[in-house]
Order: sequence, then structure tokens, then C-alpha cells
Amino acid sequence: MSSDSSSSRLKPISAALALQEIIGSVRQLSYMKQHSEILASTLNVKLEMTYASAPVGRLARGQTYELERIERRDPSVGERMLEKSIWKKCGFQAVAAQGHPFFGDVCRFIQTYQMPLQGTRRDKRWGKIDLVGVTGDALPVVIELKREDAKDTLLRMLVEGVAYACAVRKAWNEGGLRAKWAVAMKKHGLHQEQKEILANVPVLLLAPSGFWKRAIGSKGARSNGKVREDAWPPFMKLVHKCSDHGFPIHFLEFKLEHAAKSDASKRLNVSSVHLPVSDDQSPTADTDL
Repeated sequence: MSSDSSSSRLKPISAALALQEIIGSVRQLSYMKQHSEILASTLNVKLEMTYASAPVGRLARGQTYELERIERRDPSVGERMLEKSIWKKCGFQAVAAQGHPFFGDVCRFIQTYQMPLQGTRRDKRWGKIDLVGVTGDALPVVIELKREDAKDTLLRMLVEGVAYACAVRKAWNEGGLRAKWAVAMKKHGLHQEQKEILANVPVLLLAPSGFWKRAIGSKGARSNGKVREDAWPPFMKLVHKCSDHGFPIHFLEFKLEHAAKSDASKRLNVSSVHLPVSDDQSPTADTDL
């Protein structure tokens, strides 16, 4: 039977709250179907509320978006260490040397990890984006990362990722992110003219293969952490609606593989997750690259 770390009762999703404020309400795996249905039917309003409440930018003196990371002592928290490792293996210089993009034109390389969003103390519900990548057009990509043993539901990953993508869009359109981003891209020799309005922000839900095996499980069988089969259709409907609003969702798994027998370092292999849904339910843009 699918486990659920939260209460056995359905937690309602308040109509008055934005996406970043309902993350605690969408942790219930047993009610992923109901929560997905509610969010799909109210997504337009939720996105408007999330954009309106998102920080306009890093405005205080000395605040930056940490777009230009430097090598520092490894973090003590496991997920932070994983983020840093992926950034090192898939940053601009590493990808240029390998000749292999992180995930095609959807995300060519990783620009930074733990990108802060808070501008003032009032932005207390906004944390840091796990990883931020760069598209083939040199625009931002939001990456929500989970470890293999993470208990988070796919719905929570999606809600958190889309909330951050809303914040990136606002910081670009109304704050100072666009100018800071242009500077960072020019240092890579990427001189594309930056769009004044950021209409599309891809959201990548990234986790090790073991995480996805547990979430997908075996057809017709119950197992710990498995998404119920009747939850997939409303969840995928929500995924498609996110894409319609400029937030295309990609489900990605990664494995660490030896680059060569003589090379002790491991290369990150990233690929699309094959979800247990019909072809018409699959994200149209989610293909192996």
C-alpha cells in the first residue's frame, strides 16, 4: 500500500493561497488525484496569485542571484552536495569540454545552484532554486531536484518547480534578473539579445532512477511510494495546463556512469522518464535528447 507521511484525511487546498503557500497541502500521495484535479481547475488563478506575490528581485545592497558560483567547501547537507556535484559536472566549461549538453536544447548546461529569490523579509515563503540551467536560447530553466530517498510526491515537485518558475519570470520581467543574466551569459560568449518579457520558463523535475522506479512501480501492484494509477490522468492534465501557461514540464532521471575505464570520474547521464501514461497524456515536448 502506498505510504503517506501526512494525515490520512484529505488536506484542502485553500483558494486564497498561492502555489508557494500550498506545498504543505500537496504532500499526500493518497490524495494526489484529488489535489491534481483541484489545481488543474484553478491553475490560472493560482498562477496569477503566485506571480503577484513573488519577489520582484534582489533589491537590497549586496544581494545577488548567485549566478556566478565559485568553488567553495562542500556543503554538509546531502541534497546541497548533490546540487553542487551536478553543477560541477554540467556547468558551462564541463559541457563545452564534453561536447554533451545536459538535456538537449531544453537545458544546455547548469548555470548555478541554490539560487536565492528573497528580496525582503516579507518574502519568507520563498527559498532557493535547487538548480538553474540555460536553454539553447540562453534563457533560464528551473530545475527541481530530489534525492533517491526523498519522500516528496510528484505533485509537490511540480508545484514547487512551477512556483519558482513564476518567481523567475517576475524577477526577469519586473526586476533586475534580466540584466544580471545577460552579464553572466556574455562571460560564456553567449551574446543573444535578451527578451524583455520572459514568456516561457521550462521546469525540469530531476531525480535518480530509483526515485522514479518507486513512484511508477509495477502496473496492477501496490508498493510503497507508488503513485496510484487513477492519479496519473488528472496529474498529466495539470502538466499540460502548466505548459499552456508557459511552464513546460520535463520529467528527468539521472545516473552516474564512468566516462571511460581509465577515468575514475563519473559522468552524469540524464534522460526522459517514461511515465505510465498513454501517448496523448505524455508531455508533448518531453523527448529523449
